[in-house]
Amino acid sequence: RKNISNTAPRKAGKARCKWTDDEVKAVERHLLHFITSCKVPDKKECDSCIQAELAALKGRDWVAVKYYIHNRILTLKRKMNK
Repeated sequence: RKNISNTAPRKAGKARCKWTDDEVKAVERHLLHFITSCKVPDKKECDSCIQAELAALKGRDWVAVKYYIHNRILTLKRKMNK
């Protein structure tokens, strides 16, 4: 029988890092229309945002930008349902 507990080791991966105000503003400058239209951007759009805002987004890859937009859309939908 397997040991199932809440203290199971987590999968290895990147550590979470809070988005700074500069990073948020940089993403919103270029991708805010994706949030308002509830559409998740593709790799191409995320990469173009990172290239346009290299100083602010140097530590983020396109997947991090995509999931940031995805989570903002979910938050917006959750607030609209209340």
